[in-house]
Amino acid sequence: MQPINDWWINVFESFKSVTLIGSVDGLNSRYEYIRPGASFDRALQTVDQIETISKDIPNFHLMIFSTGQTLNAVQY
Repeated sequence: MQPINDWWINVFESFKSVTLIGSVDGLNSRYEYIRPGASFDRALQTVDQIETISKDIPNFHLMIFSTGQTLNAVQY
């Protein structure tokens, strides 16, 4: 997941409306198995950060979708 820093915040603020869309391939260790090198805890921290930022930026929307696949079918 892309870290959100001041550069990104400036980009978001330069648009009239921003919709940020993300997908989650699995939960906890399944997420990390499907995305080698990724950290589910870090992904959650980024989502929390984006939620906080979105309160200060008008017309900012965050959408998260689950990605269904054989590797995560038993988690849903």
